[in-house]
Amino acid sequence: MKTAIVGFSDKTNFYTEDAIDDVDEAVKLVRGIKPANTPKENVFTAVEQATKRFMKYRRMRRNVMMIVVTDERGDDYASGKLESVIALTQRNGVRVYCVGNAAPFGRPNGYVMYTYPEDGYTVPVAVDQGPETVYAERLDLPFWGPRSGDLRQMTAGYGPYALTRLCVETKGRFLIADQSGSHRFDPHTMRNYLPDYRPIRDYEKQLVTNKAKGALVKVASDTFQKKVPVPLTVFRADTDNALRIEVTDAQKPFAIFDYELNELLGQLSQGEKDRSKLDTPRWQASYDLAMGRLLAMRVRAFGYQMMMAQMKSNPKSFEKEGSNTWQLVGTEDITTGPSVKKMAKKAKEYLTRVIDDHGGTPWALLAEREMSSPFGWKWQEATRQYADTGNGNGQENMSIQFADEERKKREEMRKMRAKKRAKPPL
Repeated sequence: MKTAIVGFSDKTNFYTEDAIDDVDEAVKLVRGIKPANTPKENVFTAVEQATKRFMKYRRMRRNVMMIVVTDERGDDYASGKLESVIALTQRNGVRVYCVGNAAPFGRPNGYVMYTYPEDGYTVPVAVDQGPETVYAERLDLPFWGPRSGDLRQMTAGYGPYALTRLCVETKGRFLIADQSGSHRFDPHTMRNYLPDYRPIRDYEKQLVTNKAKGALVKVASDTFQKKVPVPLTVFRADTDNALRIEVTDAQKPFAIFDYELNELLGQLSQGEKDRSKLDTPRWQASYDLAMGRLLAMRVRAFGYQMMMAQMKSNPKSFEKEGSNTWQLVGTEDITTGPSVKKMAKKAKEYLTRVIDDHGGTPWALLAEREMSSPFGWKWQEATRQYADTGNGNGQENMSIQFADEERKKREEMRKMRAKKRAKPPL
């Protein structure tokens, strides 16, 4: 067996001019590879160049395999390079294997925690690790309600589309080295939900011929371009003026978001007539989950706006002595009209179908998470200590001190976040 060592970033580096017999030398070369100073990883260009350089071994009737080791998907697959590399390696009988990370489920980016050495500031950095399909088929929407772990990093156990397809087409394999997240799914179940590894042009043709598929991919892409606000649920109400100020500030981002949400829902609904024509469990689960989640979020967003408007125009009175805070909490009771109740019913129908028909999959897990939070809102009174509210027993100065310390911490954190930093080459 002979071994050649090739590195890649924005350019390809041949650490051996030719294949070598010395295994110890090969190991030494691998361990000596230095980190690149660029985030670019042109892996498909590297495979192409290495195949051409070592083609002579195929002419010698020797078996040739390529083993790619990477933690990302590669930056150059979308330029048409993938198809040409597949054709080149297939034509010359070069099998490609990959040792890499599982792709984030339905998302183009995974996240790596990076600490800046100069000041110790740690931040999650987006890296290109997915999705497992040509385009994302999962909506980028947050969950409103109690936290239950970060589902952004969840994987379905598949590698990124382009690298996995290169391995499949050349009769190699994509080997999962790291699978982030705490959730694991039964491989036997997930066999029914394999990504479509046909050429990109065939995938794109489906998006035109089936409106449900086309609408899903379009809406999913749009959600990655939008910033979804997180609803504020606790409002200071020791005076009506303080309450109105906080309610007004909370309303502002939702006025725009509710309009955008309605637009997304309208686009996705245009594909409903082709929902019955979806030909695989994967497409069925993806479309139903997207519809269920969009409907559920629209119900909550619309209800939130209504609750804000009612409280602002006619502030509620406290029933308990000493209460000075209003808090919005979830409830199954929807009081924002029959049209919203109808929308909520439809959302539950879609989400329940995902749970019933696709149990043990990422789609069912996400649908269960969506269903775990009530769709309606209600006001609940509470008591909190505010910096400028004395209570006659010596607590005022302590409250002001704690408030000042908290403000200082928030200001320091704000300055850390606002500081201009070079993007890590990840």
